Amino acid sequence: MRGGFWRFFYLDPGFGFPLLHCSLITGRFKVKDMISADLPNMQESEPEIRREELERAFKARLKEAIRASVKECRYTPHAFMDMIAKHGAIEAARMLLHTRAISDGFMKLWEMRRLDLTVEWIIVREPEWAEPFTREEQRIARQRLDEYEKTANPWRLTVAPGEP
Repeated sequence: MRGGFWRFFYLDPGFGFPLLHCSLITGRFKVKDMISADLPNMQESEPEIRREELERAFKARLKEAIRASVKECRYTPHAFMDMIAKHGAIEAARMLLHTRAISDGFMKLWEMRRLDLTVEWIIVREPEWAEPFTREEQRIARQRLDEYEKTANPWRLTVAPGEP
């Protein structure tokens, strides 16, 4: 009987490539060539690694802003923290940007003259965080900041988080 079901044996657990196959029907073994369709595409994994690094770094930057918000403004953005935990930092930021209404956290930080602690500020004013966001998302963030900065205290917006 040709074909049938094949069971994979992993000879090299460090790589996890199926190198030896055994037919469950005939009991025959077949060695797979190392250069085969079974090997993962290494080029596709590089962007995934980059995306994970960006996610971790962006999450750390948001946590920094949240700590400053709690310490300096006595405001804890519970809903945003839950969004980060549930969806990840980048996706949570995207969700905030794609809502028509301005978030409660943005409004609270605007009232306290601390727009520098908002997601919008981080995306627009810190160029290293623009990469994971589309031009449209960056435009939305810039538009919100432009609209609300007009009525905020301008000297406060130029102070970095954590400075008096």
